[in-house]
Amino acid sequence: MKNSAKKRIAVLYGGPSSEHYFSLESGKNILEHLDTTVFTPIGIYIDREGRWHEKGVEVDPYSALKFVDIVYNGLHGEYGEDGSLQRIMDSIGQKYTGSESFASKIALDKHITKLLVADSGIKVPQSRTIRPSTKRLEMELAKIWRELAHPIMVKPVASGSSIGVSVPKDYKSMCLSVKKILLAGHSVLLEEYIKGVEVSVCVIDNFRNQDEYATIPVQIKHNSKLFDNVIKKSGDYILSHTSDISDVDRELSMHIAKHIHRKLGLKDYSKTDFIINKSGVYFIEIDSLPGLKKNSILPFALTQSGISMKDFLTHVIDRNNK
Repeated sequence: MKNSAKKRIAVLYGGPSSEHYFSLESGKNILEHLDTTVFTPIGIYIDREGRWHEKGVEVDPYSALKFVDIVYNGLHGEYGEDGSLQRIMDSIGQKYTGSESFASKIALDKHITKLLVADSGIKVPQSRTIRPSTKRLEMELAKIWRELAHPIMVKPVASGSSIGVSVPKDYKSMCLSVKKILLAGHSVLLEEYIKGVEVSVCVIDNFRNQDEYATIPVQIKHNSKLFDNVIKKSGDYILSHTSDISDVDRELSMHIAKHIHRKLGLKDYSKTDFIINKSGVYFIEIDSLPGLKKNSILPFALTQSGISMKDFLTHVIDRNNK
């Protein structure tokens, strides 16, 4: 089976994370755009409990992938993007797209990533981290409220699609937001809210004769204070060229995105988010498996850079077929 002319590509979507919905849409778009003249697409749905399904029948990962050439990882967030799925793939010797286990885990952890990025001299918002094991929580929160510039953003340390992110209006609201995330078993990142132009840059490995190729930066416009999961799910936002920043900042954001992608050891592709204002280019976070649904940033960036979704998917798969 593995020696047949067409490569069998298993597309994983769904998953047991808070980003289940976004992954369903990504998986659908991947399956629609795979080049069926060279690939045989196989959709594999992973439910919210982590059970695998092929054609509606529950299967174990090994059986589902027994005759598969390459797995296209269309999952987002925990399990698919934190190294867990990657360890499963490695244990059965299965080729897969996206970053490997360790790099995936690091990239999803906003606290560790910010430390590594800041170490390169790149601007990052001031922040503090609260763990579920943090002692004297009330005293620590009061200290953070005094020390960090206001307003303060509250977000889970390891979660994507801006899920659980808020900008509390006062100290009491901040404490409630933090405790809600802690009760869900997640660590919390508190950081100063940086106001400016929201820009994302996508990086693709070994593309157009470059080791790391940066797509045209994308500006995100919306009417909310936060580009959170509610806005992303509703589609109530506009993606456009970066018309509100200078050419220097545009080039710098592309340079930084490539540097971070390389520094974290990410593979195939990634998306880096920035806030740009008069003080400079601020790194916000990086996504090792950015969304691929039709109105997501990466597909838009591909179009603006003259790259079709079919060609992009083929490139990523071919990189992993060596």
